[in-house]
Amino acid sequence: MTASTFLRKSFNFVAVATAATSISLANVSGAQAITIADLKASGASFTVTDKTFSNFSDFVGFNDADVVTFNLAAGVHRFQIQSAGGWMTPVGLNYTVAVTSGPSLITKATANYQTSDPNGMGTFTFTTGQPSTQTGTNTVNSAPLMNTFTSSVTSSTFSTSLTPTGGVIDQFTSRYIQTDAVAVPGPLPILGIGAAFGFSRKLRKRISHSA
Repeated sequence: MTASTFLRKSFNFVAVATAATSISLANVSGAQAITIADLKASGASFTVTDKTFSNFSDFVGFNDADVVTFNLAAGVHRFQIQSAGGWMTPVGLNYTVAVTSGPSLITKATANYQTSDPNGMGTFTFTTGQPSTQTGTNTVNSAPLMNTFTSSVTSSTFSTSLTPTGGVIDQFTSRYIQTDAVAVPGPLPILGIGAAFGFSRKLRKRISHSA
């Protein structure tokens, strides 16, 4: 299955369309790589199909050269940070994810870390703006922490804090699962209700005469 990915950066970024299910600007010919330094730029904003990532703040511990990927695969938006040299001290940041168009709302959010170091492990928190906070202590390639919204949302702030407790951790990933908003039917028009009532009365008369 393929998914078209559209990526736009608010300050003169090239829009990219691709048939691949997972892609980073760093791997696109002629495109500019996204890094933590780009996220720190004033007004940084990135749009993937109908979701916009913005308001990046409170950076802790990241290297400006750490590579950032935004993409959409199998209907799930993903925000990933790959360390340029491995994290051995706490890292963290805040950001916002918002629906910019269409009916798909955010229903769940998950996060996990990965490492190529067999001794790599750590603890981390993942907080949504509802708010809901999940805390995990995991081993290599941690199981995802999941936050489920009590009702689907169009926008939320997210915060993460990851503390390596052994070895080196080199990747953090968060995912945003979406659902389509369901239209609620409006009340029947007054004339429509009157017509239905009149038809019902005529039907009762016919039944009584035939009896």
